[in-house]
Amino acid sequence: DYEASGTTPRRYEPQVPSKLYNKTAV
Repeated sequence: DYEASGTTPRRYEPQVPSKLYNKTAV
């Protein structure tokens, strides 16, 4: 599931740019 941001997955909640995790999440 994604947070309200719609880009930062709850699995990766560290303070990292959602853009980086966006690639990993998708």
